[in-house]
Amino acid sequence: MIVAAAGACAWGGVPPREAGAVALDHVGIKAQQEAWEKANGLVPGEGGSGPEMRGVCPNSASRSPNVAIPQFNVTPGIVTDSMTTNGDPLLNVRARLIIPHTWQGDVIAKLRHEVSGIEVTLIDRPGGTGTGVGFSADNFGNNTTGIPFVLDDSAATTYDLPQVAAPGTANVTGSWKPDDLSFTLAAFNGLTAATVWTLTVSDNAGGDVGTLVSWTLCSDNALGQGIPTGVGSANPAAVVSGQSTTISVTVSPAQGPPSTDIEVEADLTLIGGSATQQLFDNATNGDDIAGDNIFRFTTVVTASPGVQAVPFTVSDAEMRSSTGSLNVTIIAPGDGCVAAVPVAIGSSVISNNASATNDPGLPTCNGLLTFNLGLWYTVVGNGNVLNATTCSANTVLNTRLYVYTGTCAALTCVDAAAATSPACSPATAASARFCSTSGQTYYILVTNDTTGSGQFELSVLDEGACLANDRCSGAVPLSVPSTTVVTTTGSTSDIGPPTCTTTIVRGGVWYTVVGNGNSYVADTCDSTSGNFDTRLSVFCAGATGGCGNLAGLTCITGIDNATLAPPNGCGTGTQQSRVSWCTQTGATYYILVHGGTGTQGATGTTTLTLGDLGSCAGAVACLPSGGCCVAGVCNVQTEAGCLAAGGNYLGDNSNCGQGSGPAFTYISNPALAIPDNGCVAAGFVTDSLVVPDSFIVGDVNVRVEVPDHTFIGDLRIRVVHGATTIALLERQCGTNLGLDVTFDDEGATLVCAMPTVGTYRPTGTNTGPLSAFDGVDSAGTWTLEICDGAGADLGTLSSWTLSLVEQDASVCGPAFCDADWCQDGTVGVPDIFCFLSDWFANDPVARNYGGTNGVPAIFAFLSEWFAEGTGPCP
Repeated sequence: MIVAAAGACAWGGVPPREAGAVALDHVGIKAQQEAWEKANGLVPGEGGSGPEMRGVCPNSASRSPNVAIPQFNVTPGIVTDSMTTNGDPLLNVRARLIIPHTWQGDVIAKLRHEVSGIEVTLIDRPGGTGTGVGFSADNFGNNTTGIPFVLDDSAATTYDLPQVAAPGTANVTGSWKPDDLSFTLAAFNGLTAATVWTLTVSDNAGGDVGTLVSWTLCSDNALGQGIPTGVGSANPAAVVSGQSTTISVTVSPAQGPPSTDIEVEADLTLIGGSATQQLFDNATNGDDIAGDNIFRFTTVVTASPGVQAVPFTVSDAEMRSSTGSLNVTIIAPGDGCVAAVPVAIGSSVISNNASATNDPGLPTCNGLLTFNLGLWYTVVGNGNVLNATTCSANTVLNTRLYVYTGTCAALTCVDAAAATSPACSPATAASARFCSTSGQTYYILVTNDTTGSGQFELSVLDEGACLANDRCSGAVPLSVPSTTVVTTTGSTSDIGPPTCTTTIVRGGVWYTVVGNGNSYVADTCDSTSGNFDTRLSVFCAGATGGCGNLAGLTCITGIDNATLAPPNGCGTGTQQSRVSWCTQTGATYYILVHGGTGTQGATGTTTLTLGDLGSCAGAVACLPSGGCCVAGVCNVQTEAGCLAAGGNYLGDNSNCGQGSGPAFTYISNPALAIPDNGCVAAGFVTDSLVVPDSFIVGDVNVRVEVPDHTFIGDLRIRVVHGATTIALLERQCGTNLGLDVTFDDEGATLVCAMPTVGTYRPTGTNTGPLSAFDGVDSAGTWTLEICDGAGADLGTLSSWTLSLVEQDASVCGPAFCDADWCQDGTVGVPDIFCFLSDWFANDPVARNYGGTNGVPAIFAFLSEWFAEGTGPCP
């Protein structure tokens, strides 16, 4: 009967569990097994170290992979796991397994000694015959108690027929001979323990699952180190001749018997030291921690450039030893950032890059990214403008210059140049000018200009004091309106800010202005004072930028030439610039006046005029915003705007609950053709939805489906409701075809694909957020605007969906009247003290109550308090 069941399962069928009447007296068999274990000292607690190490195991190595055994599916499901051991020759190897599996008779387990290629079968479908499966009981070893299933040549019997006819025992433990009696674990005797072992476990019939939880190998000889060994290193591994490095050897002591009195000796002759230098593990001579088996010695390197090998020997008092080697790279002075040569301000150095090496992996600097055959120098800033230049009759090399701050491991670009301005002799020289910070170390890299080698002379010149507003951190505040004479002569390059409509190609100076919610204009249209080709760039700090992180500045607008007729341009000439932008109240804007490439020069003097063009809508978000509760309704705005409206600001980056009330969905299927290159030729095409439901909006999401557009990187998409226009997508995803995107402030970062599908935040220049609609009335017209911004591609707006969620009134809590300053629902005398407390604490809402700062705010509040009358807040 058992054979028949096995045969039925051989083809992957699910064998039935054996009936209780078929199972033999497994209790008696178990008693015999335990009696044999006790006689051989294998009972837990009597002959071993506990249940987890059943039996005697003087030396062991273990793995706990806890990996699933793939289920049989036409072919066996196989899992392998490996471990590495070291040490003396193997003797009397045993294997301990914990393999939970719901049918023991499905399992084959084999152990392989990789160095010799010898493989021993430990388990082979116990209880089966031929290729059939066998015992239906569960599990090899007890995973709950940690008692393993042990394979041992000295065990009484195999776990198989006919010795165990039908155990019916789950969590089988004990010691058992390997299944293959002709090729046992004795095959490993005398082999090296320095090998990789591979355990292979397979499931060979369907309907059952299992896990290789853990396995352990035991040997009577040591499985650990047979000899003491060491791994060496140097810190720093690359060092300039004349500087010091620390030689380290991490020692793994021998086992069986353990190493005592370990010594490490190194041959330092190739780096200028002793041939028999002792290394120390006693917190002296460069060693930092005594007794941690890391032996060290600090030495001064005196050797020629190149990679030098340092041999070492590890030995112990038991007369065992091993050898090893480590490398120290000796760098020529200047050939590498860590080998940079100091240059004093006002001095120069003559060198040749013929034997220098390349410097891959450096950050791109001012658009330059070739770092071939470079030599490094350092200079310490003095607060003035410094000019690193190779303008000299001694320069033959066609040079590039790079200037960085930071550390050799993390460099930040200051400036880079492949030429000089103004030009010098020779024409192949280069200069990089920068406004230095006193005490700051600057790294200067001199390379070829893509190819070649030769002599050069590097000088570091002091060109005098920096302009006060040469750097963003020194920006000069301006008011509106104002007129300011601007001088950029002597300014240095501004590396770091993002390109803002026009590229920053020459030195510039910085100004700031604070927005008032109107549209501002900045221009250099006064041609009577302009004597250079001006460019204007306007930034704000945004979410991550500021003068401390120029790369994080948000571009507002910029321009090179303003040849349009007034009021949109300066009218004449190509040297003037004019920009206008809508401001946020309280936002600080950074204006960079810089030079272009015009014939009148890159630096000079001009006049910067600032003006106010009046009210506007659609300002780029520069200030952090958050939920603002005014009269029980939440909208998203800046803190300054919220306080000016008498609202309660919920905090930066907060929202209005993302709409926790009822949800409403409105769909339009316009099949609207999107004209090719229509953004320029005809503007946006539109489709509108009329929302009949009136409620306060708490969250807005917009799904847009354009399945057939062949270049979605052309698309610009906006949504309009009332006076608010929010851009959803601005020219993203290039050549990808097709778009089905739900725009959601809480969505993921846009992932372009073919087609582009998912829920993403509004993406592109000056897009989002949709939270700008929070707090508005839902009723009325909502319009989707879409256009194609380049030629040669077409598509159709097949459908768009407007999802609105009603704002939950609990976001702003119960309504309060102004007189109820304590916000407890009742107007009373305590409200006067609450107000005065906030007023004296300089709370801006209290200090400005009634629209006038200071003491008048107190009288304004008292007037409101007396007018309201005591009692419940109406």
